[in-house]
Amino acid sequence: MPVLSEVWRELINTTKSPLALDIYIWLTYRLPSVRGEQYVSWEQLINQFGSQASEIHAFKKKFRPALKLAVQMYPGANVREMGSGSGRAKGFKGLVLRRSAAAAQPRKPS
Repeated sequence: MPVLSEVWRELINTTKSPLALDIYIWLTYRLPSVRGEQYVSWEQLINQFGSQASEIHAFKKKFRPALKLAVQMYPGANVREMGSGSGRAKGFKGLVLRRSAAAAQPRKPS
């Protein structure tokens, strides 16, 4: 998967969050191949990224700032949160992913 090494180094140097690094890699891998919209629930995210947080609320508190940082490093990332309100309202709650340009273009052979 193409990742800009400069971005990767900057992420490593500016964050103490392994979660932000994981999210950045996940987005650079997944977004260029998304067809239509993909819905990823908070339950799926907690299973995907694992967490010591025992509740989704605690996981969201850690995940949101890490996602924000990852998206800042991948400005073309087409990701939005849906159903961010609290309570037990029905409907989807999680991230909506849409196809995005690759974070880095593969190098052409010399």
